[in-house]
Amino acid sequence: MKRPASPVPRPAFEVEVFLTNRCNLACSYCSSRHLRDDSAARKLTPEQLERFVDLLASDRAIRTEFSGPVRLEFAGGEPLMEYSTLKRAVEYIRGRGLDFELAIATNGTLLTPERADWLTANGVDIRISLDGLKAVNDRHRVFAHDRGRSVFDAVMKNIAACFPTERHRAYCNISPTLDPGTIPTLPDTIRFFRREMGVRKLRIGLEAFGEWDAADLRRLRLALRRSVRGFLAPLAPGGDPGEIEAAFADFPVRQDIRCYREGPEQATVTLALLYDGCFYPSPDFVVAPPPPEEKYRVGDLESGIDFAAVRRAFAPMLRAIDRKCRFRSGPRSPVEGYYWGLVNRYPRGRIERILESTSEVNRVFREEAGGFLRLHRLYAGLSREPGFGDFSHAPKHSAGGEVRRLRLEVGEGASLARLRGEVDHFLYSPGGRKTLVLGSAGAAEEKTEAVLMYSAMKAAWLGKKLRVELEHFPGRTR
Repeated sequence: MKRPASPVPRPAFEVEVFLTNRCNLACSYCSSRHLRDDSAARKLTPEQLERFVDLLASDRAIRTEFSGPVRLEFAGGEPLMEYSTLKRAVEYIRGRGLDFELAIATNGTLLTPERADWLTANGVDIRISLDGLKAVNDRHRVFAHDRGRSVFDAVMKNIAACFPTERHRAYCNISPTLDPGTIPTLPDTIRFFRREMGVRKLRIGLEAFGEWDAADLRRLRLALRRSVRGFLAPLAPGGDPGEIEAAFADFPVRQDIRCYREGPEQATVTLALLYDGCFYPSPDFVVAPPPPEEKYRVGDLESGIDFAAVRRAFAPMLRAIDRKCRFRSGPRSPVEGYYWGLVNRYPRGRIERILESTSEVNRVFREEAGGFLRLHRLYAGLSREPGFGDFSHAPKHSAGGEVRRLRLEVGEGASLARLRGEVDHFLYSPGGRKTLVLGSAGAAEEKTEAVLMYSAMKAAWLGKKLRVELEHFPGRTR
C-alpha cells in the first residue's frame, strides 16, 4: 500500500528568552555554562520583557511568514532565580489576551507548590531538566555551592510536593538529556518516569554538539530497539489495556521535525533573546564562548527583528545541511550542531562531521523507531475520531457464532467508529483464525491503513491469528 505523505507541521516562531545568567547549579555539560557569572549577574528587566511582547504582537512578518503558533521558552541560567520578573511577563502576556504558547526550562530545585500552581494556572508548561536515575543525573548535575547535596533528591522532593496526584502530573514535563555514554539507560529512563512516577510528558533529548562514532550508534540502536519492544509489550495477549493507551499517548524522545530546504519562512525558526536586549538567530549563538559578537545579531528590542538578517544567517547553514545531513529530522537537530560549531570557531571539516553524525543518529532513529512512530500517528488519529473510544472496549453485541471472514470497504466518508465496531464484532467472535479483507477507494488509503493497524493490534491483544487481504478500487486488484 502506498503510504500517504505525513502532514507538514505548521511553521512556528519560537524565541528562547534568556532571563538571567545566574544559576544555582554548575552542571558539567550545560550548554549555557559559559553564560554563568554570579559575580556579574545580568538579567532582562520587566520593562524590556513588556517591550519584547509588544514587538511580537505587532510584527506582521511573524504572522505572515509563520502560520504556526508563537512559542516562548523562558530559560537562563535558572529562570526561577528571577521569578518575580517571569511572573510579571506572563501576567502582561495573558493580560493582553495573546495566545502565545509559554514554557519555562528549569532545573526544578527552586520550584515550589505555589509557583507550580501559578504557572500551570496561567498556561506555562513546566519543563524540568532531570537526566534519569540518580547515578546518571548526579554524574553531571551538581549544586554550585553544595557539591555534596544530591540534585536528584532535591528535584524529586519538589516534584512530589508540586505534582502530588496524577492530575497534577499532567502538567509536569521532564526533559532528560542523554549522551553517547548514557544512551543505554534510555529504556530504564522511560520506565522510571513513565511507569514509576506516572509522568505523562517526557521529552528525552540527545546531546547535539558532538560526534557519535560507530560504537555510539550501536548503543543507540540497541537502546531504541529495547524501548520500542517495551512499548509494544502490552499488545501481547491479555496485556494491560491501560498500558496500551499509555504507550501510544506520546513518544518520549524529542524530535526536531523541520523543513530546511525552502528557507526560514518555511521552517520553524528559533531565535534567542539574550539579557543584553538583542536577538540572535539561534540559542547556540549566545551560550557558546566567546560572548556573542555584534555581527551575529538579527535585531534588538528597539528596532525589532531583522528577518533579512535571519535569512542571511540561515543561507550558509541551509547549504551545509543540504550537503552533509541527509537525515535532517529526528532527535538531533542539524541547526544546533551547525551553529554550535560556527560560534565555537570549529574548522569547516569538524562542523561537517557533526552534521554527518547528526544524519547518522537520525537515520538509526528512523530505522529503529520509525515503524512505531507510524503506528503512534495512526492511533492518535483514531483516538480523536468521535465515538471511537479506548482500545480495549468490547463490542456491544456478541456474535452468535464464529465469524471467520470479514470484508470492509473503506471509503473517504466512512465512519472509523462504525468500522471499528464491525472489526471488533468480527474479532471477538469464537475462533482463533480470522481473515480481514479491506477495500480502499484510493483517497481513503490512510484511513484504510488506520483500520488495518487497529485490527492487527487488537487481534494480537486477543490472541487471534489475523490474515489481511487488501483490495484497491477500481480494478479490484489484490
